[in-house]
Amino acid sequence: MNRINRLHKSVLILVISFLYLHPCFSQSEKSQKWEVGADILSLFDKNQLPDYSLFATRKIGEKGFSLRGRVGFQADSYKSKNGQKYLINEHQNYNYLIMAGVERNFANIQVGNGMSLYWATDLGFNQRITRGQETNFVGSEYKVFEYSVNKSNNYYLNGSIGIIQSVTNNLSFRLESSISYHFENYIGKGYFLVFEPNQELPPKSELIEDAKKSNGTGGSKHSNNYLSLIPFNQLLITFRF
Repeated sequence: MNRINRLHKSVLILVISFLYLHPCFSQSEKSQKWEVGADILSLFDKNQLPDYSLFATRKIGEKGFSLRGRVGFQADSYKSKNGQKYLINEHQNYNYLIMAGVERNFANIQVGNGMSLYWATDLGFNQRITRGQETNFVGSEYKVFEYSVNKSNNYYLNGSIGIIQSVTNNLSFRLESSISYHFENYIGKGYFLVFEPNQELPPKSELIEDAKKSNGTGGSKHSNNYLSLIPFNQLLITFRF
């Protein structure tokens, strides 16, 4: 159901764009400079990128080159319904993406309404943040409130090969495979407060601020770099105008 909701939101964004830009769609294929689309890969394969994103290209010159970019955002939260006011179990997740690069068509094939092959290279930044608030009993002597913040910054360089299959003069599907070099920097921090078992907790905002000021902190920090092959990096539905 969540995947269907993501598709509905992505398609809604494209429909609104289509209605706004419809007067431009009467252009001939040669005069079309822009291509805008949404990634629908999250319907079939869950990766670490945001579920909601927009992709765009802009032709430059007459040799098949285009500038390209992608921006994405996702936010969701979890709250446990434990029925006990003195227990808190909540998490908030945020995911941001920005990407910019260049691509070039290198072959055109007469399949259906037209197919083209292209290569591309991109620089990107993806940040994932998770904030958690939890209370747990430690034996029968006290309970602990924990506030945690985990942040992952991922910088990457992609080299990609892709296929564009035209459905109509304006509508296309894109499928792209990539080799990607990643540098990831992870920082996790935890803050703790200790209470008596029956002690009433202050409001959550005060708990978080007090936890940050406490001496009971812990966490971790590490960096990692790696090379990965991504057979299905993007599956896009796009409009050209």
